[in-house]
Amino acid sequence: IALDHVEGLDDETVWKLMRGNAIRMLDLDLDRTPEQYRARTRG
Repeated sequence: IALDHVEGLDDETVWKLMRGNAIRMLDLDLDRTPEQYRARTRG
């Protein structure tokens, strides 16, 4: 995602989306529960 192509979103939202996309691309442990996923990726 090119940042200059994202409209209507503030920098924090864009960062969260891009960070989330990177995590999903790199971590394909689909059997984890959302709670485990959030705990593992926090911070």
